[in-house]
Amino acid sequence: MHPQMIRKLKALLIKVSKNQYWRVICTTHNPVLIDVADNPQSLIILKKNSQTKAVSKSQLPENIFKDTEDDKIQKSALRAALDFHPTVCEAFFTDSCVLVEGDTEMALLKHCPDLLTALKISEQKVNETSIVSCGGKWTIPAIARILKKFEIPFKVVHDLDRKELTDEELSKKKPVHPFKANAKIAEEVPAANILINEDTIEHIWGGTGSSGKPYNAIVAIVEIIDEGKLDDFPKLKNFINFCYS
Repeated sequence: MHPQMIRKLKALLIKVSKNQYWRVICTTHNPVLIDVADNPQSLIILKKNSQTKAVSKSQLPENIFKDTEDDKIQKSALRAALDFHPTVCEAFFTDSCVLVEGDTEMALLKHCPDLLTALKISEQKVNETSIVSCGGKWTIPAIARILKKFEIPFKVVHDLDRKELTDEELSKKKPVHPFKANAKIAEEVPAANILINEDTIEHIWGGTGSSGKPYNAIVAIVEIIDEGKLDDFPKLKNFINFCYS
């Protein structure tokens, strides 16, 4: 269906579901129809065992977002991400998922074939791995909590975002500051499944935090490859290999 019609259908189904005489069940592979921000318990994931063919069901027993300041930030970030990046919900349809902050990481991992070829990443591996652009760092711990509950394997790549600030200066930043999301991500994701870019994704190839436009990133990386300098940027190689390992 046309994307606009899908959104209209979603709004209609939500309206109908609020009528006490109706219950709505929707089976779908369309991420737009999933509503995990406002109603996480509404999502039921069915999986078929490849050996026995038995079907198992997973559903959250309760709303995992509590009435705390941190949870409100995460829920708000998740709702905003789903409004602008409904493809975040692709994570629920995969067995191999990497959560990243934004479109620059997505560009390098999915739309820079020269880089993937240089590092011998197979086309099959690229196609089998879902790279989910979370539209910001605070969405990562929120979606990570849900994926954990559904036992969906995933990795996380995020920036340190220290911005050369001292510990004292960082302590005075507001709770929504990107650096403060680091600890929340660490609470939800095992250390072995996290890669932290110091200080931002752009720094791993010698750029700056202000040069993060996806197109500019691709141009810079292709230039590095054309000049035969890829080995001079081990953090860049580690980033790609971590995501596709």
